[in-house]
Amino acid sequence: MLDGADDDAVESIDAIPGADDAIDDGPTPHRARLLTLAREADALTGPKKDAKLAALVKEVNALLKDGFDPIVFCRFIDTAEYVAANLADELKKSVTVVAVTGTLPPSERAQRIRDLTETDGRRVLVATDCLSEGVNLQEGFQAVIHYDLAWNPTRHEQREGRVDRFGQKAEIVKAVTIYGVDTRIDGIVLDVLIRKHRQIAATTGVSVPVPDSSDSVVEALLEGLLLRGQDPDQLVLDLGLAEQSGALHREWESAAEREKASRTKYAQRSIHPEEVAAEVADIRRALGTHADIEAFASEALRSLGASVTTTADGFTAVTATLTAGVKDALPARHKEPYPFHRALPIERTHALLSRTDPAVEAIARHVLDAALDPTVPDDQRPARRAGVMRTNAVTTRTTILLVRFRFHAELPLAAGGTRPLVVEDARLLGFTGAPDSAVWLDDNAVEQIAVARPDGNVAADLAVAAAARVLDGLSALAPKLDELADELAGQVLDSHRRARAGAGAARRGLKVTAQKPPDILGAYVFLPVAGGTQ
Repeated sequence: MLDGADDDAVESIDAIPGADDAIDDGPTPHRARLLTLAREADALTGPKKDAKLAALVKEVNALLKDGFDPIVFCRFIDTAEYVAANLADELKKSVTVVAVTGTLPPSERAQRIRDLTETDGRRVLVATDCLSEGVNLQEGFQAVIHYDLAWNPTRHEQREGRVDRFGQKAEIVKAVTIYGVDTRIDGIVLDVLIRKHRQIAATTGVSVPVPDSSDSVVEALLEGLLLRGQDPDQLVLDLGLAEQSGALHREWESAAEREKASRTKYAQRSIHPEEVAAEVADIRRALGTHADIEAFASEALRSLGASVTTTADGFTAVTATLTAGVKDALPARHKEPYPFHRALPIERTHALLSRTDPAVEAIARHVLDAALDPTVPDDQRPARRAGVMRTNAVTTRTTILLVRFRFHAELPLAAGGTRPLVVEDARLLGFTGAPDSAVWLDDNAVEQIAVARPDGNVAADLAVAAAARVLDGLSALAPKLDELADELAGQVLDSHRRARAGAGAARRGLKVTAQKPPDILGAYVFLPVAGGTQ
């Protein structure tokens, strides 16, 4: 009956404890008694005789009516299958009910959930605690029903955390707990465990699971409850069980105080907000803004043949006109036209204008690979490693270089020794004039020129000559680029030192050196508009 021991496992065990399929088929008093109990239990199945199931059907219907798609969490596999079968019979035919339990391998569980979330109409997922951790369910569900109470209250938080998390589109997420008012087991779990858990969390600000050594205490409480037939409020009369309950609460509160003290001890007081803000600003500058990503994705798709339409929060792209290679690189089963959004939450079949979104990654990978492969047809290469443009953004010939810097870092370990790490950084550098007499520009000027638009035409032979003049003179830039590589290596070293100082990590032996020469990935020449002709 007790399941406290496995509630902290990575994946909760949902098989019924104490079940034994190998019981002798011979007639024994023990077997006869079990068969009698089984027949009595079978006679109580169905919503007309099972009051708890009837309450569940009522709650599920109410949630569906209010626009919520619920997940019903059960403790055991047989319970989940029983609940799912009855819900499928009782709910409207337009509601899809699916059960996911530990009998399925993880890949099939994920596939069932994907299939369910992609169905039209309302949906209900019935699951055991095999889905209470490590699975994101916020895209298709907005409510959780605890059909069975877990002995460890943190399991309830984990269940609710499957839907009440970042990316949830619903403004309100509901959690419903079903329990029997006259069911003594539910009463003991609610009074001794769940309510105490919430009280500790509210008092100390720390959420702490039931102490590992409390199994014997819970067993004693249940034994007194079942054998003596007393209500939870009467446990004070039960031969010292109140003392065991008090011991459980004291041990639990002690664990909460230790956790609270631990968090205080390791509080990051050595981290200064202004330093963190500076580091974050550098990271954002290196990664680019959401506006940069949106401009890149929309322009790349247009160049590759897609029809792009601006929307209130991004754009949509008709991908049917893209080449097979680009279409295959995009995520499968996306909506058409493909919607791209600036912010979460989004539908599963939509894309987010973020560097880590699979669709954006696929577009970026294709653009980069095509730029580096001269065999790719021109109409499938929206980017080039070299280019020449006439623009009003400059008054003299200006060159922008895309340079990749690499650094070798040696990170000290707490146990001694170091761990090697390769660090990469990409920078846009600009100068005016010829490479052998370059006048270098500051970062602000480079950023303004990098987003310039063409204002005039460049003859093909002039473009080739202008690009060749820069490319042939790149060797003259080597001393400046090596100097900048050493400077950036120092900045990387300082950044690691600050981070390690804030975390209290070892700094002795920390070293960062630049890999020379840096790689020039692209060279782009900007010419002023000649004679005012645009």
